Amino acid sequence: MAHTTVLAPNSLKFGSAMLELGLYTGGVAGLADIGAGNGFTFKFEPSEEVVEFDNTDEYAVYYNAKSATVTGDLAEVNAANVVKILAGIVTSTPVTGEATPVTGEAVVLNDTAATRLADKNGDGTEVATIVVTESPSGATVRNTDYVISVDAEGYTCIARIPSAKFDDGETALVSYSYTPYTAVQLDAGGSGARTYLIARLTNTRPSDSKKFQITGWKVKSVGGLEWGFGKDSEANKPITTKVTLELIKDTTRANGQQLFRILDEQSP
Repeated sequence: MAHTTVLAPNSLKFGSAMLELGLYTGGVAGLADIGAGNGFTFKFEPSEEVVEFDNTDEYAVYYNAKSATVTGDLAEVNAANVVKILAGIVTSTPVTGEATPVTGEAVVLNDTAATRLADKNGDGTEVATIVVTESPSGATVRNTDYVISVDAEGYTCIARIPSAKFDDGETALVSYSYTPYTAVQLDAGGSGARTYLIARLTNTRPSDSKKFQITGWKVKSVGGLEWGFGKDSEANKPITTKVTLELIKDTTRANGQQLFRILDEQSP
């Protein structure tokens, strides 16, 4: 026998969630998706605080919302994610490879738009020994026939100068040398100051892309990392690491808003 019906269908939640992490000092603008995982869970259990005396009844009872947790199994176990989860515990050092020459890379110069070269230096600086030629005219001059710049992601870019050697849509041949990063080295051990994070779980409803979102303002990693390496025969089963994050009070925020915020677009 049915005793009720679903009163608010939009309040039903389905599916998984995306976990984003960033440095506490960067705020929500620094949040970034840490990728695939399983079983991301949010848990909040406020504690009850009782004020009482030996010779009276309870004087006051109130709740203390001082912590919550986010747990799950992270599948994308890369250096960038490890550095985020163990912020302040590990140090990250890039491993630099050998300088690699590129000869005659064809780059189409459209209008005055900056066009990336295919390869970049690991440290995001301008690539070395740039030589630009036009076929069939040969040599060209930087800042007369073309300009070089470096974009926000560290790629060296080339753009034509109007009324100079290159016509709009012409192809330049660019030779240069780049030095990539080939690995990342992570080191841990010893004492150091804790680095706090900010975390966000987001469930997005497929039908309309509306979100159910939980943001923890100040977060610390309390469980470290735990890898369980599997059998070589299980090549299609990714290795995961357990992640445990504790949300704590951010006392720089107003009382009542210090622990987390839930934003519900799915059932306002």
